[in-house]
Amino acid sequence: MANTALRLANGRQYILSAEVAFTYLNLADTAVAVPAIKLPYGAQVVGGAVIVDTAFDTGTSAVLDVGDSTTANRYKNDVNLKTAALTGLVPTGYVSDGADIQITPVLVGTAATAGAGRLRVDYVIANRAQEVQTN
Repeated sequence: MANTALRLANGRQYILSAEVAFTYLNLADTAVAVPAIKLPYGAQVVGGAVIVDTAFDTGTSAVLDVGDSTTANRYKNDVNLKTAALTGLVPTGYVSDGADIQITPVLVGTAATAGAGRLRVDYVIANRAQEVQTN
């Protein structure tokens, strides 16, 4: 059987982006998820990052997982909060059911007295188009 031609998609969509800031005060309880960004139903994460602007000053270690209520580290596992840096998220192909993106800190040692960062999530929404490109 031979391949058949595809109908070329002519709809084009811009990538949407949401960003939320957090500090050591938002992440005081270890292993407790904090809702960070509400994704619309049908959204698919295509990129993003955790940006640590001010390193967390906990004793032994401080890491952050980025995920949702089903999979705590769906988009990134163990982002180092003790170093100011940008760490990219890993798109998984998962299509959102409208659940919140959550961040979960895992802190070991003394409580932090400093630390700040941002979570940026880039996504597209299935079957959406803002422009049409002729074929």
